[in-house]
Amino acid sequence: MIAPTDIPVGSRHRSPASPRPAPLLLLPQEILEQVLLALALPDSLRFMRTCSLLRDVYKASAQLQYQAVLHTSAHLDCLAQSSTPQDHHDEEPLSPTSSAPGTPVTRRSNKPLAWRSPHTGKMRSTVSSVTLPPWPNEPPQSQPFSYATSAAEKASKLRDREKRWETVDFGEQRLLKVRGREGVYELQEGIFLLCNDVSDEEEDKPSSIRLIPLPSTDDPNLEDPPIQTKANELPMSISDLTMDPSQDLIVISEYNPASQDAMHPTPTHRYHLLSMSTFKPHPLATFPTLDFPPRTDTLPRTRQLLQVMGDTLAVLVAKYIPFWILNAFNIGNIWQRTHEEELVFWNWKTGRVLSRFPFTEKRWFSSFALLSPTTFMVTNTSLTIPYAGPPTPGISARDRRPTIQVYSIATDPLHMVIPSQPLQNEVMDDTTPRPVLLAVLEMPKLDSDAQVAGFDVRPDPPFPARPKDKAGQEPAPTLTRHKPFTQDPSKGIMVLDFVLTERVVLGENAVDHRIETWPFELFLPRETLVKLGEEGEERLRDAWSAGGRDGLGVRGAQRDLEWEEWGEKGARLVDKIMPKRSWVCSCSGYRYISILPHDKSPFFEYDLDDEAPDDDPPQRDPNIPYDPQPSHIMLLDFSPYNVQKELSQTVPYPDSDDVEPPRRRQWAGETFVPPYKQGEGWKSRVVTEPTVLRKKNVWEGDVVSGLPYREVWREYGGLANGVMIDDQRVIVIKTKAQRNGDWSTIGQEMTVLCL
Repeated sequence: MIAPTDIPVGSRHRSPASPRPAPLLLLPQEILEQVLLALALPDSLRFMRTCSLLRDVYKASAQLQYQAVLHTSAHLDCLAQSSTPQDHHDEEPLSPTSSAPGTPVTRRSNKPLAWRSPHTGKMRSTVSSVTLPPWPNEPPQSQPFSYATSAAEKASKLRDREKRWETVDFGEQRLLKVRGREGVYELQEGIFLLCNDVSDEEEDKPSSIRLIPLPSTDDPNLEDPPIQTKANELPMSISDLTMDPSQDLIVISEYNPASQDAMHPTPTHRYHLLSMSTFKPHPLATFPTLDFPPRTDTLPRTRQLLQVMGDTLAVLVAKYIPFWILNAFNIGNIWQRTHEEELVFWNWKTGRVLSRFPFTEKRWFSSFALLSPTTFMVTNTSLTIPYAGPPTPGISARDRRPTIQVYSIATDPLHMVIPSQPLQNEVMDDTTPRPVLLAVLEMPKLDSDAQVAGFDVRPDPPFPARPKDKAGQEPAPTLTRHKPFTQDPSKGIMVLDFVLTERVVLGENAVDHRIETWPFELFLPRETLVKLGEEGEERLRDAWSAGGRDGLGVRGAQRDLEWEEWGEKGARLVDKIMPKRSWVCSCSGYRYISILPHDKSPFFEYDLDDEAPDDDPPQRDPNIPYDPQPSHIMLLDFSPYNVQKELSQTVPYPDSDDVEPPRRRQWAGETFVPPYKQGEGWKSRVVTEPTVLRKKNVWEGDVVSGLPYREVWREYGGLANGVMIDDQRVIVIKTKAQRNGDWSTIGQEMTVLCL
């Protein structure tokens, strides 16, 4: 019950003839604000528009406005965390280095080098293989460590950042130089990780890790970075890794590990759970290492993908024989298996195995992405027979068609089984749960001569917002304690590299042929897959409750969708934008970044109608590195809010018989595109017309897809051959490659554009 409140005279005046206001409007504004906050944003906005009083409540509420900015930008609020001093007792104390910070250091050492800031007096460290940007002559206008805490400050900061992203209008620009090539690397939460990978040999793996904080608009001079630049030599060879700075976690895959004891077989890979701050075992991990199932001696090579989301660690390992070995010994994949793949899930904190999943045998590698801690998507075929099963003759083309599948690793709470560890081969394991298939999204039908050569998904999921630290408990380790907001892991755009090949016979002799490659990129909203996972898990819970009485059991949770049902309006399938991406951290939220040569940009004057596109894509040796060229930045923004916002501000393009939009023609597809709106150094437009991929010899028919997007160009002009993106910056890369036996002399110049 709400106590009566005295209303000041004149504050809500009404004439005797006016109707009596609704009782709701007699409530104090503080109560009305809480009512609006309790509603979902669309309902809150509709409710607010019903009368001027509610509009005034909205305008006066910083919390309501912050909630609106979070929703439209697909972000979540980060609760304030307890402040604890960083644990540095295992690190070397920093002392000033005599040479200037821009002075190149030729010796190789992991020992930190430090200089004192002329503006704040704080120490900033680096290592000999990393050159940080020098301090500017003028001190920063604002202190980088005055973190936003109130709703009004957070809303202002997020609104300003989103405004800069509209035209890629970077506020600060800094240059870093890093020795090394794009071998094993990661970009997460503004921290760039690069290993000392200098060899092309499969067995010569890196063993050293460098962590490099990147400049931002809040801290362009790295006066107060989340972690100091440092390097660490590990007592193992690194096959692959992933990291989660929000949990101070780095997971390192050890190459060619030894067996723990004589009683157990040698694992394919061993995963070390370490702290990014100290490179020691993570304090929240019950076990310092986790072992993948045993290796297969007849499949000597591996390819793996690692992801972390909350407490869930997922690892996909593909075991295979290189094609050159198959050719040398004339081995086919009919009588002998040449390719195995398996996906294993752990709770990395407890060390418990959550699920394992073997894939069907096929000619291409699978790829996966976590959608939530209990759901994931994977690229697979329609065939569901695992590789451990017997070869199946007479498999139809439909069974081999590529699909996107959504699974759940949730388990029936009434039938819990504790998996035995360490894991044995899949056919010998009857205790570990298997994922349940929830949804199958079928790709467009392929021509009989087309084959899938690759189907990889990007990016890794954003990390969930951290829960608030509990009173009286030691705060959980993190490197993002002062982060005011984070990207919503249930929203954004997913990009799938989809590569097809076609066998073209030359002349009358079928032996004389060539292989044509057709690379595509598929853009799919993350929320589409997340929703399929949520709805599927609801059906799964219903199946558990029914106890199999419907005759289907968990199989009743599956839903199949053909391309026409989900792809024509809900996705965009286009020709590959960049022929080669050495750095694949190209997606953040709804944004997808590319860098293209000047003559491929709208800043270069040419007539699209005069172009004669090639019928066949150019063939290029993938081992030849691309030389840096004068380039410009292209951003594709699939945010529904940003698309609608620009459409509402754009004068409609005239639609008549004598005025036709230009066509963007590429290898296989074409799209009708409107003219650009432009400003100083930028151009943008919204593309709503569908892309049509012509049948050619790849598809059964023309493929249509029409997910709307904004296309933004930022004039850059510098030499570049790579680009990366995260929520606060664009990193343009120029590779300086002078190969001399190995890659020890290669270097990367990274221009960080802070937004």
